[in-house]
Amino acid sequence: MCIRDRGDVETYTWRKEGLGFICLLQISAIDTDYVFDAIKLRPFLSDHLADIFADKTTVKLFHAGDYDLKWLKVDFGFDIDNLFDTERAFRELHPEKVDGISLRWLVELYFGVRIDKRYQISDWRIRPLPPPMLDYCRKDSALLLLLFKRMNEELNKLTVEGENHLVRLAIKCNERSYQKVGTIKTRRLDVRLTSNQ
Repeated sequence: MCIRDRGDVETYTWRKEGLGFICLLQISAIDTDYVFDAIKLRPFLSDHLADIFADKTTVKLFHAGDYDLKWLKVDFGFDIDNLFDTERAFRELHPEKVDGISLRWLVELYFGVRIDKRYQISDWRIRPLPPPMLDYCRKDSALLLLLFKRMNEELNKLTVEGENHLVRLAIKCNERSYQKVGTIKTRRLDVRLTSNQ
């Protein structure tokens, strides 16, 4: 398996109505992080990124990805193949731990580092995006590869009688993702920017 892309999205949501849209799309490769302005580039993202998300030879890493996968499907029609979810991996490794498996918690557990999540619930429509918010979303995506490597080591230790837990977990992640987002319809959406000046 080739590991190439880690993803995350930042959205704007009207909480009452449950409506919203993707404002930023973060993709981190092994040596580079990309942050796409999904508002400005909305007409182009589907055509240029759909093949990456559907590529079966590349592992796509998410943390608690159901929300991200829903919005990727709704806004861009992306089908995600070969998915690895760090939250689900942790549940596989530690079935006794039920609640509170946030990305922040996992990074602190595995690396002893407390990440700053103050921008998690921000107005991601703001343009230009302030540098601290841009740095936050870039790091959020980049941390997933480090977690994947550590969890992969743990999962490989669980290999018993030829059963590879990493492969089994990837299959479970893909099956659950298809169940969650397989029936979601895509849509066209007009979005409004908010100036921070």
